[in-house]
Amino acid sequence: MPSDSINRQAWREQLASLIDAAFDADWDVYEYGTVNFNGKARNITIASGDADYPELGADSNEVSTGDAEIDLYIAVYILYADDDLSWTAKNSQDALDLGRKKIADVLRSNYKVSSYWDKLIPSRSRVDVMPDIAGKPYRFELIPVRLTKYA
Repeated sequence: MPSDSINRQAWREQLASLIDAAFDADWDVYEYGTVNFNGKARNITIASGDADYPELGADSNEVSTGDAEIDLYIAVYILYADDDLSWTAKNSQDALDLGRKKIADVLRSNYKVSSYWDKLIPSRSRVDVMPDIAGKPYRFELIPVRLTKYA
């Protein structure tokens, strides 16, 4: 297995590209973790997480030919409310729910992307409010995903 096939950056960028294609221009999709949103109300980030390269996968006896598991974290950040933008808490909740639904569709449609991963499994997401990102509150949903490539 060539080393690029288990490059966490390549997998993160591929997943970001798939998610970005599902959203319109009202959304910004970042292929890295950030909280610098340039004033946008709807934002998605894909950040690197843990990685494991087991040596003993699928008749392998060394890391370079073993299986690979990579965790990525998809985060949806939605501006909570802003009177100047006529953006309400209801707009925020609706956008978060729509964003989560579209991401679920992308994940289900791309369970396998053979040139990158053989299996993509999302975990239970977590929702919260971030009280201060550049002086404004944002709704926040973190969606962990595990991607696996078999040797």
